[in-house]
Amino acid sequence: MASDWKDSLDPVFRDFVKSLIEETKKYKDIYENTDNPSKVQIWIALGILYRKLLSIEGKLSEIESILNNKELKEKLEEYLKKL
Repeated sequence: MASDWKDSLDPVFRDFVKSLIEETKKYKDIYENTDNPSKVQIWIALGILYRKLLSIEGKLSEIESILNNKELKEKLEEYLKKL
């Protein structure tokens, strides 16, 4: 019986890979009907990761804007001092 290549990965990384594979299964009907399903599945995974990256960058930009706003920064500092 062939071993699963994912079993040789670092446990934390393996969980990330398995999670991403599960997410791509939402698009199974698309990639299964192509000439190269594994290649299309990888592109779908990249698209999923890119979407997540853009979301994180957007949130980071909002946080940076807040931190660069002097008035809001002072309010945040006052609030944090109270904690």
